[in-house]
Amino acid sequence: MRLEIQCKSRIGIAREVLDLFIPYGIDIKIIEVDVDQRLMHIAFPDISFDQLQTLLATIRRIDGVEDVKTVMFTPSEREKNALSTLLKALPDGVISVDIQGNVTMATEIALQDLGVDQDQLLNQPLSKFIKGVRFHPPVSSNSTQIQSKRIRVNSQNMLLEMLPIFVPDQDGQSIPAGFVINLKSEARLDQQTASLRRAPNTELHLSDYLIHNIALSDAMQLCLKRAEAMFALDMPMYVFGSVGVGKEDLINAMYQNWWATQNNMDSKIVWRTSSDVTEKTIEKMRASSGWCVIQSPESLSEASQRSLIRYLKAQSQSNSNFGMRLVTVSHLSLNELRQSSVLLEELFYLISALTLRVPSLSERKEDIAGLADLYVQDVAERLKLSKPKLSKGASIKMQLYSWPGNLNEFRNVCLQAVALNQTQMIGVGDLKYDNEETGTESVELIDDSLDKTMKHWEAKLLKDLYPNYPSSRLLAKKVGLSHSAVANKLREYGIGHAALTRKKVKNV
Repeated sequence: MRLEIQCKSRIGIAREVLDLFIPYGIDIKIIEVDVDQRLMHIAFPDISFDQLQTLLATIRRIDGVEDVKTVMFTPSEREKNALSTLLKALPDGVISVDIQGNVTMATEIALQDLGVDQDQLLNQPLSKFIKGVRFHPPVSSNSTQIQSKRIRVNSQNMLLEMLPIFVPDQDGQSIPAGFVINLKSEARLDQQTASLRRAPNTELHLSDYLIHNIALSDAMQLCLKRAEAMFALDMPMYVFGSVGVGKEDLINAMYQNWWATQNNMDSKIVWRTSSDVTEKTIEKMRASSGWCVIQSPESLSEASQRSLIRYLKAQSQSNSNFGMRLVTVSHLSLNELRQSSVLLEELFYLISALTLRVPSLSERKEDIAGLADLYVQDVAERLKLSKPKLSKGASIKMQLYSWPGNLNEFRNVCLQAVALNQTQMIGVGDLKYDNEETGTESVELIDDSLDKTMKHWEAKLLKDLYPNYPSSRLLAKKVGLSHSAVANKLREYGIGHAALTRKKVKNV
């Protein structure tokens, strides 16, 4: 049983309270006094209800006592159990020793690391179990730093981290009282790293696309601007783009931004393939809130399409929001979706109220460097390797490549460049493409200038492609640029009919 007594700070009041327990033959287990909070806590064995009522009434009559009540635990018991729970939750072993190096406390994980029982370890010198450990009292708490040391204990390599303990005296001076020791094993560090990688990303905001220089291109900036305008609307949305451009990641980011503005904790995002969509799943959408993302709507059965039409019409005619917002995602362009022989025309116009195109990687040349840095770092962390740098030549090669597989292919190239070479510098030869559009010629900087080198390779690529696409319009369609941009580049590099005409005139 525990009592909490609210009282004034008066000399002798604790003695008067304790004297009341003597006639009852009660053995006091704990007494704690907090002068600042004006509280006294007393712990003792359970007594009968009648005895307790009499004792409480007697305590209240003491001069200076303002209130008394029973509580579940004393502050020190709560702190002790909180500390014990915290130590159990720690992934590594913790040991406490006094100033002489004798063990005063050890967690279960620490006992397992050392391969001993608690009775064998407590009050024993830690140096008896860990060879080479010395404890030198620090001079001052102001200059205290964690001391680290590699050790081998119980046939395993471990990292020992030691931090001194200081206790203030009555004058506020810090007195060395011992050390806290943390034992980290390689196996547990690997498990923690793996858990971190497996943990889902709970916060994926649209603004995250602006970090690491991965949204510098005009195409991606425009896409994000439209996404920011659309995520708060409740109308159906169609998201499209080539395979591997990151449509799913962008939809998740938009949903999380939308969810942050809602007061409904039950809202969720549900992903469905076309084959999963039935009249039953559409009925569930009516009774739920959040977003329902249907992949490849062009593959929906006719029955599912008609059910969706009824659902979307009812939703648009409702005065209050009901059901889940419909988001469809596909690799088909808007025109290709419209011309689909399977998709009903009425459904096409309903699901395409809002449309968002995610650009291909070939349209995001300015983002290549930031993406490469991001993916190379991710691969290096997963493989527990130091992050290699990307040479200027390799960076140029990446920017000149068309990336038909988009981000999927980009990730694979980065993975192979890091995993198969394991060097501090990724060179041109470390980048392996399935379709080597840039040829096998080595890339070297021209006059130590990235701009001149880029122009050289751009001119070479256009010269190689022009014979098969002998007009600025055809070539523009091939490389994914505007007609005027390609025409200007052909004129700048002297490629095409005009350049040949000038050459003939000069020869004459």
